[in-house]
Amino acid sequence: MIKSKDIKAIKESLKAIETGQNEPTRADQQLMAKILCQTLDLLEQQDKKILLMNKTLGKIAGKVMANQRRWP
Repeated sequence: MIKSKDIKAIKESLKAIETGQNEPTRADQQLMAKILCQTLDLLEQQDKKILLMNKTLGKIAGKVMANQRRWP
């Protein structure tokens, strides 16, 4: 994982590449690939958490609806 203290330096380096001030080196390209992979991993984990949360909320809603039918 990328350490939080390195994030500022990485952002500055990427900004310079984005604006054309610097050409990306091989190390820059590898770092960008690493960042992108980690970001995608985090997004995938979030998707799984959201799906699980939706499933749980669906079960709770089903129980609430069942209770409402029993108690007019």
